[in-house]
Amino acid sequence: MLDAEIKPYFSQRELNRLAKDAGFVTRRSKLNGSTFLSLMLFHKEELKTQSLNGMCLSAFHEYDIDIKKQSLHERFNGCAVLFLKSVLEKLIIRNLDNNCLISNIQGFSRVRIKDSTSFQVGENVTKEFPGSGGDGSGAAVRIQFEFDMLTGSIIDLSLNAYNDQDAKNSITTVDSIQANDLVIRDLAYMHSKFLRKTIERKASFVCRLSPCNKVYEKSDTTAQLVPLDFEALYNSMQVTHTSLMEKEVFIDDKNPIKLRLIIQLLPKCEVEKRIARVRKQQVKKKRNEPTKEFLIRCHFNLFLTNTSEAQVSKEIVWPIYKFRWMIELIFKVWKSVWKIHAVKPVISDRLKCYIYSKLITIMTNWNIVWKTIKATHRVAAGVVSFDKCSKFICTLYDELKTLFKGGRNDMSHYAFINTLCRKINQLLIERHRKKETLMEAFVNWEPIKPSPLA
Repeated sequence: MLDAEIKPYFSQRELNRLAKDAGFVTRRSKLNGSTFLSLMLFHKEELKTQSLNGMCLSAFHEYDIDIKKQSLHERFNGCAVLFLKSVLEKLIIRNLDNNCLISNIQGFSRVRIKDSTSFQVGENVTKEFPGSGGDGSGAAVRIQFEFDMLTGSIIDLSLNAYNDQDAKNSITTVDSIQANDLVIRDLAYMHSKFLRKTIERKASFVCRLSPCNKVYEKSDTTAQLVPLDFEALYNSMQVTHTSLMEKEVFIDDKNPIKLRLIIQLLPKCEVEKRIARVRKQQVKKKRNEPTKEFLIRCHFNLFLTNTSEAQVSKEIVWPIYKFRWMIELIFKVWKSVWKIHAVKPVISDRLKCYIYSKLITIMTNWNIVWKTIKATHRVAAGVVSFDKCSKFICTLYDELKTLFKGGRNDMSHYAFINTLCRKINQLLIERHRKKETLMEAFVNWEPIKPSPLA
């Protein structure tokens, strides 16, 4: 089954054509597109320890290409960046998959999870990749990543400057949202313009309510919009021993949007941790003591959604939202396994070439891991660990290289599949765990249906 799912990605002819289209190759060259990509993807050093001399030696040893440091340095240019970016875009398109791992959640066609990860880079690229300042480097990059939780298809994978904040990005990429999508976002993406456009596109969302954002309800006496009194709400829930409820609320009192606010009362120990964390951060940043309203809101998990109770009941909002944490595990693998953040000061084009080559490697790995998870769950009802599978594939450099550029009938392709299949049992999530992991909860998802009275 895996043999049918996991196929070689590119032929050498296609890679060389992409390189020519990007202007990276204009005439017969020792370093063509296919070889340059292999050198970037499968050179076993991170940029932090990588040297041009070392890459030249690898080119000679592995590809019989004798190239000088200066010549290789000159190949890191805008055309090389464009070539690698085009390969990444092709991979993303080929990753589109309609084969769902789990059943649609209450009829949504896609469940979109999005977040970003960032890391510091050399200050010589501050103009192109400005950072946040402070004690760290003046330059940093931000990578936006979005995928469909139902199929594993990649929707967005893009390189940006650090100060291209999530809220701004949510607006610039809103056009990719389609009718019947369910968008799950962290509060950093919570922007009224984004929410309004999502509704206009007949899509749905579940997102956290930022502590800094006000919500309004209609006054019982005047029918005017008034700020929601969280202190009164907290006292009422305490008296009635209510831990979960929802209210009809509005955001943007000047041009109101009606939404459901799902209110989950947190245990006392969690509230204390949250308040302690906030106060520590305020002291570190030399800010004033948190306001009384802010501290009251620390007692709640607050979610905004435009879904109906029939689509997403209040009982499943939190379980669904927790799936967003999968992206945090994915970012951890990017850094711990693929070392995307292990960089040093180099020219801008070489930095971008390195990052795009890592994203191509990550994309290749993602495709294999996701298909392995789906095939294993269908055949054996087992759950493969994303982390374990990624680490194992990382060790198969030679096999992955052949898979990436191999022909469909290449025996080494089958060897790769056989190696992966033989190790499946060791890649499963360990059964002795008492607590269900996020991946197990995801593949074993069984929606809680709303009450018939709802």
